[in-house]
Order: sequence, then structure tokens, then C-alpha cells
Amino acid sequence: MLLDELTTFLDPGDQAAVLECVRAAVDGPGRVTALWVTHRLEELGRADGASLMEAGRVVKTTRSGEEMMRHLRREWKLA
Repeated sequence: MLLDELTTFLDPGDQAAVLECVRAAVDGPGRVTALWVTHRLEELGRADGASLMEAGRVVKTTRSGEEMMRHLRREWKLA
């Protein structure tokens, strides 16, 4: 699945429900891959991997969403 800004304009409850559906598809018997574009950093906690793009280029790829969040906290001085 290729998903672009999947949770834009959704309230937090609906965001969580949509991401749970994607996770169910990824983990289900069909074992599909989901790739989504987002600006919501809180979604990184649900990611199996992440890539950071700047100016149209991939500048960092990690093996987990948590690893990417640690990178962003260090590099961007996020809380």
C-alpha cells in the first residue's frame, strides 16, 4: 500500500483506528507492505522503519520508527 498523508484531517481517535487497520493488513495473512508519507512525528512509534527526506532526497534511513525519533531529537533538538 502506498499512502500519502493518510491521517490528515482526522481526529486522534480516527488516526489511531486507521493506523490499526494498516498494521492489521501488514501483519495479516497477506503480509502486505505499507509505505506512507507523513508529517506527524507521533506516527513513528508505529513504524517498522523510517526514512527522512529533505529537499527531495533521502538523508537518513532507520530500522525502526523509534530510532528515527531518537535521531530527530538529537539533530533537531526536539523534546
